[in-house]
Amino acid sequence: DKRSAWVRWCPVDNAYAYNIYMGTEPDKLYNCLMVMSANEYWLKTMDAEATYYFAIEAINENGVGIRSSVIKAE
Repeated sequence: DKRSAWVRWCPVDNAYAYNIYMGTEPDKLYNCLMVMSANEYWLKTMDAEATYYFAIEAINENGVGIRSSVIKAE
């Protein structure tokens, strides 16, 4: 179903949460959600007709890490 996707990433040492940035253009990742204590998320809110792009950043007690490269959902 093109309306759902597993978003998975490699865990980062000492991260307790991750921000997932997403959007329908690679330079317009306006939506963000936080995932606690996991390195995957089952996203069920996608439009079947749209192309989606994602980037991830790790969070720990020192703040947020560097945002990943933008990835196109396949």
